[in-house]
Amino acid sequence: MNRRQFLFCTAATLAGTACSGGIVSRAESAETWPTAIRATTPQKALVTWYSQTGHTRRIGRLIGKVLEKEGLQVTALPLAEVDTTALPGYDLLVLGTPVYYFDVPVNVAAWLRRLPALTGIPAASFVTFGGEGSNPHNTAVRLLRLLADRGAVPVGLSIYANMSTYAPTWSMGSAARTLAYRDLPDEKTFERARAEARAIADRVRRGQAIRPDKEFNAGEIWRLLDSQDWTRMLISGHRINEQKCIRCGTCVRTCPAGAIRLDPARIDHRACLACFGCVNNCPADAQEMRFLRYPVQGFESFKKAHAVTTREPAELLG
Repeated sequence: MNRRQFLFCTAATLAGTACSGGIVSRAESAETWPTAIRATTPQKALVTWYSQTGHTRRIGRLIGKVLEKEGLQVTALPLAEVDTTALPGYDLLVLGTPVYYFDVPVNVAAWLRRLPALTGIPAASFVTFGGEGSNPHNTAVRLLRLLADRGAVPVGLSIYANMSTYAPTWSMGSAARTLAYRDLPDEKTFERARAEARAIADRVRRGQAIRPDKEFNAGEIWRLLDSQDWTRMLISGHRINEQKCIRCGTCVRTCPAGAIRLDPARIDHRACLACFGCVNNCPADAQEMRFLRYPVQGFESFKKAHAVTTREPAELLG
């Protein structure tokens, strides 16, 4: 039994003792969502994303290009570069993130909770996920919920599959399970993103909000049990190999927790979020760690070893 099978079998057992498919639906039934869109002639849109290996960035940039074709002035950039004080000046917000541990990444959730009031601004969420996915729909709903808590009005929700970037999977010998999705994202993925962007613009112009509903998923149980902390406990030997390190700073820039320093080389293991961004992105394989007893191979290194190339939508070429 692999990690995913173990997690979902256990979660399903726990879920069965707690409900017959109703935990999520009861919790969500009492929720209310903002519905009054402040302006139905949108001019300025912000498309932003948190992305470690490029999957979420790719979809975000594509959505931005389509919104431009819809006549909007679009600002498209990573979450870390957003001027949050300027957010109330946008007519549409689109936010994307990968699924981390069956949920919105903790750093993204913390960012959203610090935002100013977004009253009446239409907002859409999109989520990327690896392989068959681990609670992507509910993650997208939760992302919208965090935006709605600041007053934003939900107008779109979508999810997109890609090849998994969870490094322990292939590092523990399950490369075939990851490579089964090596052709994702594909053109069908991109066409769904284009259609969603057009639908978002149309809903805003018609003043039509959506009411997101969660679905029952065993991943909700594991989200509540905090599998991220469990993963952190299974990581050991995380260090920077100074003989390999080329001081490019990639790990420092991509670490959402600010846990990495290069001079001198240091990792704050207490702050680490176990996102594997540092090992996945290091061009010199200088970020070293073990998961259980297995050395962890980064995503870019794994792709190169298996001659994996990632498709790009036509709008982003040239």
